[in-house]
Amino acid sequence: MLIKQTVRIILLILILPLLFAITTTAAISELEIIPKNPVPGDDINIFGVASPNQEITITSSFHDIRPVSAGKYRYDLNDIEVPLKPNRFSVASMNVKNLRVGVRTEIWITKGINASEGVATISFDDVPHGNYDIKIFGDALNGTSTVEIDVTALAKIKADSDGNFKTRIGTKGFPTGEYTITAAAPDGASKTITVFSDEEPTSALTSTSMPPTITPTKTPRITPITTPVVLTLAPSVTIAGVTELNVTPQVVVPGETLSISGETSPNEEIWIDSSFELSLPISDGRYSAEFLGISFIEGEKKFSARAENIQNIQMSLSPFTATCNGETIEVSTNILGATIPLIEKPLEITNGTVTLSFSFPMKISGFDIDIPPGKKDIKISGDAIDDASTVNLKVATSIKVIADPNGDFILDIHTAGVPFGEFLITAMGLEKTVQIVRTKPTPGPEESPSVSQTPRPSPTPSPSQYQILGFVIVFAILLAIAYLVLRHKRNFLKK
Repeated sequence: MLIKQTVRIILLILILPLLFAITTTAAISELEIIPKNPVPGDDINIFGVASPNQEITITSSFHDIRPVSAGKYRYDLNDIEVPLKPNRFSVASMNVKNLRVGVRTEIWITKGINASEGVATISFDDVPHGNYDIKIFGDALNGTSTVEIDVTALAKIKADSDGNFKTRIGTKGFPTGEYTITAAAPDGASKTITVFSDEEPTSALTSTSMPPTITPTKTPRITPITTPVVLTLAPSVTIAGVTELNVTPQVVVPGETLSISGETSPNEEIWIDSSFELSLPISDGRYSAEFLGISFIEGEKKFSARAENIQNIQMSLSPFTATCNGETIEVSTNILGATIPLIEKPLEITNGTVTLSFSFPMKISGFDIDIPPGKKDIKISGDAIDDASTVNLKVATSIKVIADPNGDFILDIHTAGVPFGEFLITAMGLEKTVQIVRTKPTPGPEESPSVSQTPRPSPTPSPSQYQILGFVIVFAILLAIAYLVLRHKRNFLKK
């Protein structure tokens, strides 16, 4: 009995220090951030000590109060860096009816949710590393003048065999203000530091200051859609019609701007279509075409490509790729090197002809996906049907504009990427044709009349001038005769 008690005491003596050591090393014993007061654009370096090989969760967050205008709120963050995976980005808003969060690299992807008791939260997991533009917006509760917003970014790192850990957070795009950085171990032990992204610390973030934001965001992972989703052109709008359509100039070189104007009913929605057609040569049974720098503008727009004499087709409109093998169409997007499937649905190529149509913004899996304004490259290729000599291709874009209260509308279209030939502009039945040429014809210089070097001839007197001249001569002769007669008479009297 004495021996057993002695053994138990010895085991307790040996085990208790180990338990104590485990308890103390599980905590985050050190956490340091350099620089202490970063300014937007600085890199924040985070150092700390935890248990060996411990997984550490680094959380950065901020709180802000935004004003409400006309019942809506909005908060924009630009060029925000997202840390490496695994990560999470979340936004919570209070005193709101709903919350929408949009993120952009090459395209805008927006996710929305309705609030519950005035609170709404949206989270994104495992966002690809990179820099993103972010917009946070929605409708506030009735009678609310301000909205509270919490933004949290979470990333996980691992301590080394000695328990040391370090990481970096880029602050490019961060507004100035106060935010917190927390390092936490799985057992709940944590250490928090408050960072002021300003030259001098402030006690709290006020509603008038721009919030600090360590806010990584990016498009969430989008899973393939199993239910059929049809990519259709935007719904047609019944309007009174376009009574006048003007396009200037009517002869341009690629890259020039067309000015389109016209008249319709006041405040009417107008779809302005532009299209071109061409025949593509076939080489080894394949066809291809590239249209570089096609301009897309902000707002509702459509894009379509119709191909004839083909077996299959692939169209790339960066960052989207649509592939039709004759029976189905698959649409995917490439974001930061990762291919994400978006749509798979039946689409048959009939008699060698198919039309691929897209309408933006489009809604997929609850996300609004749009192409930001700017120039995009479009590439179309595939296999032609047997014995075909050419593939006929028609490419069309449509842009929605709204007439002013007087019924006037205007739109500028860039012609970059449009091939040489006819470029057709139409608006509700009226159409104009523009010629895309390599070089504009220039008018030759006007010829100046040759100047004769011969002296100008003396003017020839007219008949009336002859009569006057004769009268003057006769009058002069008479005066001379009278003078001679008087002189002769005077001399005679003197004698």
